[in-house]
Amino acid sequence: ERPAYFGCYVGSKKNIEDLEIDFVPTQLYTGEYIIPDITVRDGEKVLKNGVDYKLALDDNKNPGTAKAYVYALGDYVGKKTFTFEIVQADLSYRAYVQKKGWMAYKKNGALAGTTDSLRMETIQLKLGKNTNVKGGIKYRAYVQKLGWTFWADTAIAASYAGTKGRSLRIEAVQIKPYGDLAKVYDVYYRVYTDKYKWLDWAKNGASAGTSGLAYKLRGFEVKLVEKGAAAPGKTTKPYATNKKP
Repeated sequence: ERPAYFGCYVGSKKNIEDLEIDFVPTQLYTGEYIIPDITVRDGEKVLKNGVDYKLALDDNKNPGTAKAYVYALGDYVGKKTFTFEIVQADLSYRAYVQKKGWMAYKKNGALAGTTDSLRMETIQLKLGKNTNVKGGIKYRAYVQKLGWTFWADTAIAASYAGTKGRSLRIEAVQIKPYGDLAKVYDVYYRVYTDKYKWLDWAKNGASAGTSGLAYKLRGFEVKLVEKGAAAPGKTTKPYATNKKP
């Protein structure tokens, strides 16, 4: 009796295991099950999902290695297995503080800078190398005498917001995600200031700090939160000003 398949064919049908699947890029953890876009090729022909194959997945929610299966349909037979990585965005941030210089990098809502009377002069954010996605985080600072700086970007390693060697205080910050990162995460941040101490959390590019009050920022915290999830704390008053609306 003829075997179920021999080589690449069963009769006129090709074994899908011998076809190519384009590289599946790293996916960002969202808390939900992830179904990646894939391209299966038979030479120059691109196979159609639901016509030539169907996709099944396993372990495709939590950070780590997810496994997926392409089951043949139509003119194809067999099954092909492939894997892809799911990563949680790895954000670190630090502050340059009067008399202390660069402080240690912090993560996940921990304080960068100080809560004492020293001014914060520069901030810097970076994404870990495992956060291999299109997009990132842009941020800028409102600096004494200078106003808003240009946007710094986590995609540029040496990027920072603020000044160096000019003894000027930061009074406010804005931080926002962009690209694929913005599709799955909200960025929350808050600042520690003169008089007000901790202000409430700002989100996705809103201002956190003060304006027209000559108060310095002493420290700040940043936290990535799954898109649409609850804020890490109060959001009523992230910004204080003496300017009339």
